Amino acid sequence: MKNVLMVTYYFPPMGGVGTMRTVKFVKYLQKHGWLPLILTVNKRWGERGDESLQRDIPSNVKIYRTPSPELSRSLPWRVRNLIESLIFFPDNKMGWIPFALSSARRIIKNEKIDLIYSSSAPYTSHIVGLLLKKTLNRPWVADFRDPWIDNFTYQPLTKFHKIIDEKLEREVVKNADRVISSTESYSEQFINKYPYERPEKFITITNGYDEDDFNDLPVRMDQGKCRIVYVGSFYSGQSPEKFLSAVKILIKENPDLISEIEIIFVGNIYKPVVKMCKQMKLNDVVKVFCHVDHKESIEYMASADALLLLLNPAGAGCFPAKIFEYIRSGKPIIGLVPEGESKKLLHSTRTGIAVDPENVGAIKNALLSIYKAKKNGKLTIDPNWEEIKKYERAKQAKVLCACFDQLI
Repeated sequence: MKNVLMVTYYFPPMGGVGTMRTVKFVKYLQKHGWLPLILTVNKRWGERGDESLQRDIPSNVKIYRTPSPELSRSLPWRVRNLIESLIFFPDNKMGWIPFALSSARRIIKNEKIDLIYSSSAPYTSHIVGLLLKKTLNRPWVADFRDPWIDNFTYQPLTKFHKIIDEKLEREVVKNADRVISSTESYSEQFINKYPYERPEKFITITNGYDEDDFNDLPVRMDQGKCRIVYVGSFYSGQSPEKFLSAVKILIKENPDLISEIEIIFVGNIYKPVVKMCKQMKLNDVVKVFCHVDHKESIEYMASADALLLLLNPAGAGCFPAKIFEYIRSGKPIIGLVPEGESKKLLHSTRTGIAVDPENVGAIKNALLSIYKAKKNGKLTIDPNWEEIKKYERAKQAKVLCACFDQLI
């Protein structure tokens, strides 16, 4: 069994998208000859917890936790954000670097570490990996869940900040033995941006779904209303405004649907959605629930007649992490997505329709077609399971281990 030190800021009991990718890798690595040792932070105040993810961590995996100092939360949030934006590089987790380095060096001294893996965001994790690579010369794999400088959400405070970030990204790419991205589009961005690096350095391993998460799900007893479910948070300019506007028009044109359709939002989205629903007078149709753990989120998906997918129109190159669990659910997906990776995935897996996220009329028509299909007993899809199974977490862990093996 070979040992990999996994540098990851987000790890259970913290929950969320940042945690999911790494913990699912950890679950399956040993099947392919790699024992993970985890370097992460102490549980953070205010971070969302998800105890359900603890069950995915094998009992023999060692977890090393360190402090990660941050600015006092007693400061007004605007003041904190300004200070962090001005002086923290590459992000507001940089206080973790000295503690992570000290702990990592002890781990590497006491354990036979064959390889180092770091996961971002935060990009601080890659700075830890970079410094370990330069001082200890172990093979190092840098995994980008999302792009850094080329992220469509990236907004540096000044040109100076961008120059520093660009230099740090170049150093990470230059020194890493492999650079992993979560979509082909992101890998292509790296290849085009760094033509002097070998193309084979850049590897794509998408996010995915874990088949175990779909075992023994409760069966929905109430099959009356047509239920459309959205699971997750809103990031990077995502907004349900266009969708809710379409719902409002649909109800206005078909008043009887008030008692026959329900929209459920589940996630860290409570205040903005509740506010919009109140303004649009949709409280009788839309239900909003706060963040739930991962196990419960899968149960909400299973209870749906159709699933709602929302993507920022600028995010053509990305996959929302939940899209893979959506496609595994076997439920029709209403994808409000631009041309790009997500639309291609919906088509290749035959799991849903892609609708222009800015076209309220088209969204309304998609909703109406889902409702009519449900009412007529014809709400079915014919998923391409051969294509869907490519995105199993166990298979992705195998690809990651093959990448590791190439470097030893």
